[in-house]
Amino acid sequence: MEKIKKRTSKYEISINLKNNGYYLARISFKLGGGSSPRIENSGTTEELALIGLLNKMIKSIAIAYDTGQIHTIIDDRVSQRLVKSINDLGLNTPEVTTKTLVIIDKINSINSKILNNIYIPSNIVPIQHIENQKTNMFLTNNANNETLKENNNSLMQKIVISELVQEWLDYRLSLCIKTDDNPKPLQRTTVDNNFYRIRDDILPFFAKNKIMYFSQITVEHIKSLIKSIKCQNSKHKTYVVMNMIFKYAISKNIVKSNLMKKVEKPPEKIITGEEDDDNNYIEPERQNIWLNLFEKENTDMTLLFETMLLTRITS
Repeated sequence: MEKIKKRTSKYEISINLKNNGYYLARISFKLGGGSSPRIENSGTTEELALIGLLNKMIKSIAIAYDTGQIHTIIDDRVSQRLVKSINDLGLNTPEVTTKTLVIIDKINSINSKILNNIYIPSNIVPIQHIENQKTNMFLTNNANNETLKENNNSLMQKIVISELVQEWLDYRLSLCIKTDDNPKPLQRTTVDNNFYRIRDDILPFFAKNKIMYFSQITVEHIKSLIKSIKCQNSKHKTYVVMNMIFKYAISKNIVKSNLMKKVEKPPEKIITGEEDDDNNYIEPERQNIWLNLFEKENTDMTLLFETMLLTRITS
């Protein structure tokens, strides 16, 4: 077997070229108190091998949780190292990113349920199914207007925040592809930053406060969400992301009004005339950049900074 990627550590993906010309993607990771399986998948290209591996991981995580193997929190390093290894492989295609987001969402959802003991009803309806039912209802000649309105409102009540957010992220990822209708695609880093805000601030806040459905969100919840964030720049970015999500929800007829209009938009930076704490804050999406710089410098001072940053990440 010819190795085309360096051997990776636990929680990281490696891709090797086999003698038969196929690529083999594999990963070893621990799920809570369960086993530490090694999952692998082969393909004719690196991307196909990776996509197949991510699909197997999605199924493996779901099965492990459903069968009771996961009864403790999944270590944050699982998500961190998974994302970093994919970035290192340079295979950040829209499909790979979508699969990765599904995995991270599953992990965050499991951790939230374990931490907060949230009961997720088994009758949650996927957004696409809701859209189909809405269409079918309007095509039914025998239904009266009041019945249609009541059924429609009932369906809207079942939309889960994490599902809507995932659909919105998928939509944002589709805008990263250049087409005739989209001549100026979004930068992948823009979508990545949207994802970090959702992962680090938005979904954890709603999970902590046991807010599951999008219809449950109020103006006070949004104000509390922004207030709970320490970094001023992150407050601003969270507002921007929530505003885009509400606009998307309006376009899908999920809500009628944008609650963000009733919330004051935080400035990117507060000028006090003194040293700003935000200047000393390293956001999650930039931590690996600094870690790489510290490792290259390899001095006593950078080693100290690296230790401090790693301590902050794992604390």
